[in-house]
Amino acid sequence: MKHDRLKSIRVTPNNEAFFYDYIKNNFAEYFFFHVDYAQYPESTEIYMALDNEEKIKGMVLIWKNRRIQLRGTVISLGFLLNGKNYSLISITGFDIHKKLISKLFPDYKKEIALYRMCLIE
Repeated sequence: MKHDRLKSIRVTPNNEAFFYDYIKNNFAEYFFFHVDYAQYPESTEIYMALDNEEKIKGMVLIWKNRRIQLRGTVISLGFLLNGKNYSLISITGFDIHKKLISKLFPDYKKEIALYRMCLIE
């Protein structure tokens, strides 16, 4: 998928039903997207990268222009972050996002590996 086949949409009250419909099937993965948007809307920006079929390919959560969370394909996240400047404290993504983070945020050198655990009943 190329950037020219993606469009960026900011989550707003007008389209939040689309956003919530997407995250409901993997709520643990998008927990902070929900909490920050619901409780701190004035401090939270969420951008979705949609393909030509209106399917979400990636999302970026920006909290107070200082903390970023990444979810989705590397191409979609590169599209959403390209040309932006942030006063970052932290970036959270997955292992597949490491090269993109290094490219777009070269001053970030420290890496902390976090592992998610769950109980299966």
